[in-house]
Amino acid sequence: MKKKDTEKGQSLVLTALIFAFVVIPLFILVIDGTRLWCIRNRLQTASDAACEGAAVSAVDIQAFQLTGKATFQSAHHIWNVAQSTFQDTLAEQGRMNYSAGIQLFPDYSVPRISCTSSASIPLMIWPGAVSISTEAISEIRFIRR
Repeated sequence: MKKKDTEKGQSLVLTALIFAFVVIPLFILVIDGTRLWCIRNRLQTASDAACEGAAVSAVDIQAFQLTGKATFQSAHHIWNVAQSTFQDTLAEQGRMNYSAGIQLFPDYSVPRISCTSSASIPLMIWPGAVSISTEAISEIRFIRR
């Protein structure tokens, strides 16, 4: 018995539907997911570097070496060091099309500095953006020579 002529071309329609609703969305997810993962790792690295830079520059080393007392630098100085390090580490922001920022929370009683960074990343295909945040904590370390 011969197949009916009405079934010709059905596999083309099914293939097109599978591509439209399965393969293409998965491909987009792989591209955006990989990009988000990469940016999150870079953001964590920048946050760690900025927090460590702020912790290193937080104490007036010369005053500590002379007197043995921990004298902290101005908050403005610590912020400038952290911001500069953060922006230098994320030099590719413009190329990868995202914006990032960092906040510092010094705790001089412990002493340590906590940093929280966040980035807003527009998705390539889907309208809107995804926000990613990271945290870092660096202890303020100093030694008397």
